[in-house]
Amino acid sequence: GDASFAIAGKKLAITVPGGVSHDIWTDGYTAPRVMQDLKDFANVYEFGVKFTTPLVGSGNNIMVQGIVAEQDSNNLLRANFSYDGSSLRIFIAGFYDGLSQPEVLANEVLTGGTSNLWLRLTQGGGTFRIYYSLNGTSWTFIPSFPRPLNITKVGVFAGNGGASPQTFTCSAEYVATT
Repeated sequence: GDASFAIAGKKLAITVPGGVSHDIWTDGYTAPRVMQDLKDFANVYEFGVKFTTPLVGSGNNIMVQGIVAEQDSNNLLRANFSYDGSSLRIFIAGFYDGLSQPEVLANEVLTGGTSNLWLRLTQGGGTFRIYYSLNGTSWTFIPSFPRPLNITKVGVFAGNGGASPQTFTCSAEYVATT
């Protein structure tokens, strides 16, 4: 990969270079990520992260930071914040038996700041729940959805896209799994 990673104190930084898109979509799983294994195919878990990098993209330069939960590279779930120069969005998609036909589960415009964004994914009994916060205290729940995934890894990813993707560094703190 062409990305770089750094840890300073309790902050994780993932830098994606410009000039080429880095994403999790039908054209590939090219977004750099830092993953952690889940013990014994955990049936119940929670993964949360606070993103501190302001999202300041444009229509030609879309910035993305989020959580990815994998069964394997063909069966996964992504939940992320993105910014296209005019709208902050929460985007959730599931991939089953390959990347060719993603299921978009949410693609909502959010009102509020573009930095200090919190994202939480919980899973129990095959049902996934996504929560997000724009301030760390008030949480919004995205309706839960059952999915046939046996998650083995979960982590943080960063990406860029659009016609002219620029270098982007995603900074995350408070990365926690229970």
